[in-house]
Amino acid sequence: MDLLKCIGAPSFVTYLLSIGLFVFVYILYWIFLSSLRKLFRNDGVWKGLVEGMRLPCLFILFEIAALTSINILGLKELYEEILEHTFVIVIISTIGWLLASIVRSVFRYFYFKYEESSATDLHQRAMITQILFLYRLIMFAIIAVTLAAIILTFPNIKSVGIGILSSAGIAGIALGVAARPILLNLMAGFQIAMTKTIKIGDAVHVENDFSRIEAIHLTHVVARTWDLRRIILPISYFIDHPFQNWDAKDPELLGSVFMHVDYSAPVEIIRKKVEEIITNNPNWNKKVWKLHVTECGESSLQLRIIMTAIDAPTAFELRSHVREKLIEFLQNEHPYALPQLRYNKVN
Repeated sequence: MDLLKCIGAPSFVTYLLSIGLFVFVYILYWIFLSSLRKLFRNDGVWKGLVEGMRLPCLFILFEIAALTSINILGLKELYEEILEHTFVIVIISTIGWLLASIVRSVFRYFYFKYEESSATDLHQRAMITQILFLYRLIMFAIIAVTLAAIILTFPNIKSVGIGILSSAGIAGIALGVAARPILLNLMAGFQIAMTKTIKIGDAVHVENDFSRIEAIHLTHVVARTWDLRRIILPISYFIDHPFQNWDAKDPELLGSVFMHVDYSAPVEIIRKKVEEIITNNPNWNKKVWKLHVTECGESSLQLRIIMTAIDAPTAFELRSHVREKLIEFLQNEHPYALPQLRYNKVN
């Protein structure tokens, strides 16, 4: 109370001036925001930036108004230490929020731009993978730096941190050893994003399963199998282990069907039927198909039919269709051509 008497209680005019300052800042903010919206209404990336920065900028202006009002009302002299520390934390948080909003707006623009492309476009899928990884990495860095900056504003924690850093370095070594898997995965993720070893949507063969890359996170990769199971792998797995990527350069795939038939099977008639089946199927990409006799066993011939498709799932559907229709044709038209077991009668 003695301190309040010395400073003097704020007058009604002072309160009015303080409230008017907030109103003025808000009006100024809306004029500035409306001008930017009109200026960049047709520009995708800048329009997204304006919308993303809208709330953080409003908070920054209100923080400036609040700091000015505190000085006008004389509250800073009463609670100088508390207010100063609080405002430092708020300003650091708002700057982190602003940076995160800018990064998010840029990411959304480029992500949706590339996502509109065809899923078979390797360049577009590679760009989406790189954009997603860089976005997560930058957001992680912004959050980590913001939290570290806030923690360092507390004097006790700062002095403890300085004491640890000035010691023999045991804590630093322990932290490095503990963080090794995380850092290893981060570096592996960066390498994969830059070299395009795997991309979102790629058909891969990992852990004895055919799957597609569903998501690439900072530390792990999610692969979706054909039966909708998810295989979670550390991202360093794709650096340390060999794996098959069927979409590495070109998603086009050469599918094959193997079939055993009797020696009496009319190969040329079967070849013409296979041609009819394949050419009438929309899954065939109209490039290559062939039928060969690849083996002559004791009791049957082995036929190999090859055909091309735009990607692995389409090739699977095409192979299944060819196999089903060819068996149906042999059963109905040439049942004698199916494998038969022969034996000699012993007198």
